[in-house]
This record gives sequence, C-alpha cells and structure tokens, in this order.
Amino acid sequence: AYPYFNAIGGEVTGRYLSQQLPFAGIQNLEIIGNAVVIGGLHLRQRIGTAHYLSLKGSFGIYHDGIMDLLKGEYLWGASFGYTYNSLIGPLGANIGYSNHTKKPQLFLNLGFYF
Repeated sequence: AYPYFNAIGGEVTGRYLSQQLPFAGIQNLEIIGNAVVIGGLHLRQRIGTAHYLSLKGSFGIYHDGIMDLLKGEYLWGASFGYTYNSLIGPLGANIGYSNHTKKPQLFLNLGFYF
C-alpha cells in the first residue's frame, strides 16, 4: 500500500507522508523502491544581515529488495537557492535538477515551516 512505500522529494521531512525524505532537485513527492539509502549536503552562506545563498546536494540508491540494493538505480540531485529575511518571514527561491525528474524544478517559499 502507498502509505508504506518510501517517498522522496521536497524541502521538508514528512510533509505529505511520514516516511518522506527531502531530496535536492525533486520538489514533488516521488514514490521509490522498498529499500533506499540517501545522503545529502547543505551549504549555506549569509551575505550581509538578511541575505543567504545555499547549495544543496543529494545522492541515493534504491531497489525493490534490500539484498540487491547495490544493483539498484542511483539518484542524484542539486539545488541552488536565495533567501531574504523579510518582516513577514523568510522569502526564498530554489532552482534544482535531479536525474530522476530530468527537468529543472523551482521552489518558492514565504514564511516558516510548521
């Protein structure tokens, strides 16, 4: 059943499903195999008092069986973002790409995650 599958994508852990993992370059929810390993790196630099640049990278591998995980499909994704701390909360934009979606992804954000 779908509620028990592994899911990746987006900027926030567990946004649509409790097992959803964030993945750079994939903005929508994507259902993947039964066995998955994912790692990522997020670099962020403040410029001035209210401006931030960020670079994110994600890498993973997935397969339907844990014993064949190393024979599975590899995932990678990257995104670049800008954020401004405004009076109403952070205002940001990220653009990313992943070999899973094979098209640029744009993510706009206003405010904090709850």
